[in-house]
Amino acid sequence: MYFSYRDTITELSKRLQPEWHRGGETCSWQGLVGKHFEVAKAVILAQYPQMIVEDCGQDVFETCDYRIERVRIYTDHKHIVREVPSSG
Repeated sequence: MYFSYRDTITELSKRLQPEWHRGGETCSWQGLVGKHFEVAKAVILAQYPQMIVEDCGQDVFETCDYRIERVRIYTDHKHIVREVPSSG
């Protein structure tokens, strides 16, 4: 059976809907834990193209500012998502 990358992302984005928090201000994607960073990024951008998606690997410096349009994805050394991605 043949699956294109686009079909896979489309199916994942339909199944992995974000969970909203704080009265609709932030959202998270629990189903992306264990997926590769590029897949997680594509799913988020398929649902919300305006989001800024950042790969926060091990020992990456990050700012403490809060931005609703940003999603930080914490990954391991193989770029596998290790924490639930959330906006903010």
